[in-house]
Amino acid sequence: MASGQKKSPLHDEWVVQQHNQMINDWLKQNQGEMENGSIRVFALDECHVCAGDICGYGWGDRQERREVEVDNYRNSQTYYGAADCHSGEVILSAYQTANTPSNN
Repeated sequence: MASGQKKSPLHDEWVVQQHNQMINDWLKQNQGEMENGSIRVFALDECHVCAGDICGYGWGDRQERREVEVDNYRNSQTYYGAADCHSGEVILSAYQTANTPSNN
């Protein structure tokens, strides 16, 4: 059984590839500074865990859709997180909502 995924009509694969290449180029140019600690690089993301299900999110193959049953999708907790790409340290903060004032 196939399930549908949202697809933005504004998504442009060429733009995504150009942006990824720009990031890769910057990382290569600044590799020395990252290794000596004068520049720190973080991977940032947010998630919304629903109905107290802490197993609702994780890394996985993009080609496989994972589904988690949730009793009440309106009960949720928002998390903003960052992983230090050099040390692996993770910083995680919980918020009641995901909005502009929360992520400033």
